[in-house]
Amino acid sequence: MNQKKYMSCLTAVLLLCLSVQLNAQHGCKRPTVEEMLAGKWHYIVEKAQLTPEEQQKVEPVFNEYEQASWELQKSYFTRRRKLDVRNFTEDDFRTANEALVHKEEEEARLLANYRKKLERLLAPRKLFFYYDAERKFRRELMHGMPK
Repeated sequence: MNQKKYMSCLTAVLLLCLSVQLNAQHGCKRPTVEEMLAGKWHYIVEKAQLTPEEQQKVEPVFNEYEQASWELQKSYFTRRRKLDVRNFTEDDFRTANEALVHKEEEEARLLANYRKKLERLLAPRKLFFYYDAERKFRRELMHGMPK
């Protein structure tokens, strides 16, 4: 990757992370899901060096997976926040635990389907760097979050 593209990508990620951190510190609005996904997509494209043709094929798959994953998380945590565990019975705890396991199984299913689709679209070498970019994005995002 040439130096200019690298700096552009690094700048975009740093701005996204800085935005998240500053917004959290000052009580401002956090980035929207769309903004976060756009930043992640830009990061992956740059780090994995996707060609315009690859971008065109992969982006719909990326968006489909990310939206489904986000909706699953949102649904689970919306229900989870409404629980009042102070009055839970053992059966209530059992049900809550089963809901968590079900969510994680559904996440695994979504991820497996996503990976199968990507394997049909990208060569193994390119896919390796794509996965690496996803992992690095999560790591950089976590490092940029306030403690």
